[in-house]
Amino acid sequence: MSFRVQNRATRIVAGVFGAVAALAGLEHGLGEILQGPGRPGSLVFASWSGVPLFKVLGGEPALSILPDLVASGVVTVALSLLLLAWTTVARRRVGLGTALICIPLLACGGGFGPPLLGLLVAIVAGRSAAPLAWWRGKAPVARRRLLASGWPAILACGVAAWFALMPGLMLLDAVAGVPGLASAVPGVTLAAFCGLGLSAVSGCARDASSQGRSRFPRGRTRSRRPGQ
Repeated sequence: MSFRVQNRATRIVAGVFGAVAALAGLEHGLGEILQGPGRPGSLVFASWSGVPLFKVLGGEPALSILPDLVASGVVTVALSLLLLAWTTVARRRVGLGTALICIPLLACGGGFGPPLLGLLVAIVAGRSAAPLAWWRGKAPVARRRLLASGWPAILACGVAAWFALMPGLMLLDAVAGVPGLASAVPGVTLAAFCGLGLSAVSGCARDASSQGRSRFPRGRTRSRRPGQ
């Protein structure tokens, strides 16, 4: 029997944010490779140490249990490419595979944000084949319809929040020299993670609505009982 993803919107959310996490991890890996061979100064270090463009983000902190920066970078790049492929192409065990990739990504130089985002994506991906009965039976219909209709815009805003964090704040700092941008990083980061949560919720609402419609295809209605 072939595997079929039931919840298209939820799967798209997982794929899009999985790609964002993978690209962010890839950026950490490239920074570590460009620093050249050598042992990091400590367990936690800057992926882009001494690069002015990344100053507003604190040099992109990362953690690595590997004893060499280039090794950390190569492993991070490889894991990030695997994460990109898995979250966008895989059709089976997407959530489990994503989680298994993100754990070594955290430990080998992928930063803190990308693996955490990836683990949340794994949770979302786990709902990509769920029946979503609660949404159809318990969620208020008007609220569900509002979330379902707003899903594309919510998803776009969620992705935009991540790009506002990086490279948005970096470019504002480097090109315009806007003061106090470092203090805005926590707030933008929180908004970016909330964007994933809202996108997942609206995606579930959209999929629940689609499942409800698929029960009664166009042109067909419930059969009436005798005497009705």
